[in-house]
Amino acid sequence: MRAFVVALALGLAACTQTPQSPPVTATRVLELSGLQPLANTVGLSPDGSLVVTGDFEADLIARDVLSGTERWKIRVKPRREQRRLDGIFFSPDGSLLVPTGHEAQTTEVWEAATGRSVAVLDIGHCRGVAVHPDERALAGAGGGTSCVVVLPRGKSLRSLPHGSPGAGVFV
Repeated sequence: MRAFVVALALGLAACTQTPQSPPVTATRVLELSGLQPLANTVGLSPDGSLVVTGDFEADLIARDVLSGTERWKIRVKPRREQRRLDGIFFSPDGSLLVPTGHEAQTTEVWEAATGRSVAVLDIGHCRGVAVHPDERALAGAGGGTSCVVVLPRGKSLRSLPHGSPGAGVFV
């Protein structure tokens, strides 16, 4: 019993120490301030050369990380729907870009280098995507369903219903 009390006291004493913050080791490369409308999401290409912001008015703006210069700007509003952008996902090789928005009726795939449309997918209310590293396939989750889609045709391979709209899906 005495050993237990000593162990408990030592454990509680360790909890009262102030945790040390790790030192800042990053270097700021690019700062984008004063964006109008406000950026709601940001994505960084796998090689770190391209940063893409998405805003509340469905604009995607791609910038070169080193210079900060704008490469391209597009409005993501298929079928003239109103929407905002909530997420930006890159393919593992950095060639494709997929913005998501839970208000959207579709999910679009864009060429990251040019901003050219590659496909419009019938995945509504999309919360997240994952692009296969070798195959041209994408998994998306939204509106109570998960889909695996072949790119660039946009043909659904499989749809999997899950719990409830907005429920988390891990593919």
